[in-house]
Amino acid sequence: MRRSIQEKPEGQTTEKVEEKPEGQTAGKVEGKPEEQTTGKVEDKPEEQTTGKVEDKPEEQTTENIDEKMKEKKKILWKIIVPSIIALLLVVALLTTSIIFYQDKVALQKTLKDTQTELESTSKELNARIEAEKDKTFDYLAIGNSITQHPVVEDLWWGEWGMAASDEEHDFYHLVTKAIEGKYKSTSSNVLNYTIWESPYYDRQHTLKFLDGYLNEDLDFITIDLGENCIKGNDQSSEEFQEELTRDYADLVDYIAEKCPKAKIVMIGCYWERPESDAAKQVVCQDKKIDYIDLSSIRGSEYRVGERDVQGADGQTHTIDVGPVAEHPGDLAMQYIADQVVSCLPETWEPEK
Repeated sequence: MRRSIQEKPEGQTTEKVEEKPEGQTAGKVEGKPEEQTTGKVEDKPEEQTTGKVEDKPEEQTTENIDEKMKEKKKILWKIIVPSIIALLLVVALLTTSIIFYQDKVALQKTLKDTQTELESTSKELNARIEAEKDKTFDYLAIGNSITQHPVVEDLWWGEWGMAASDEEHDFYHLVTKAIEGKYKSTSSNVLNYTIWESPYYDRQHTLKFLDGYLNEDLDFITIDLGENCIKGNDQSSEEFQEELTRDYADLVDYIAEKCPKAKIVMIGCYWERPESDAAKQVVCQDKKIDYIDLSSIRGSEYRVGERDVQGADGQTHTIDVGPVAEHPGDLAMQYIADQVVSCLPETWEPEK
């Protein structure tokens, strides 16, 4: 019998062998040596099969792996990038919180330090104010119209000593100017206390009107009262003098109690008032206070007479009323001021 070999499509490895009639030798296959047949059967199909089965699938697998890797990278980037951003935001928030906390602590410390500094400065300023207050030389002038007189229409035109040519030339302002030149810090005040001289009031009852002006800080006080004190019709000169002596003593005691460190000076009467001057001198001697005698300036040359004066309204006014014209003019005012200034303490040390 004779056998033949048929080739199968690519990739197929199965061989089909047809049976030949019996008696035919197996040594020939279509006249070709056995080695060739064997080569066809074994070698060629093997090469074709190896190329198609092994190589091509290998290339497809690599591409698939690359694609999968790319997909994984994309997925990873989608996860990692937002995570990094979120982490950075958290870090930024933490950093901001720390900085804010530190700033807040620093601000609180600064505010506390500032408050402490302000409190300390306030205490120092208050201490300085009190110290300066103790160093201030305080002057008070208590008197009648010669010391200070209010404005009265068609009679007097300024809030200062009557008959002075202007404010700067009454004795109170002249004394104040001298005090300001003598002491570093000064304070001055003036009170028209004519009510004490009035016959219609008990002088003891008028002392309370001084309370708003008297204080323990006063250093120097002048008293110019008595020109308007009038003797009663049923009083003798001795009785009147005794009455005035008692009233002057009560006045000085009342002032001294309210102003314990003040030096008190009593100014004598500008017009002749013998009972008043006598009573003043007795009290001054008894209380050991200074007395200023004005008897040497009672002449007409020291009176203002009829003359022009400057008013607080800036206008010039003429004195033509008798009682006003009898008041001391500038010359007399300067004399009184000089006498008062001579009584100022030579060495004055403020209370510590």
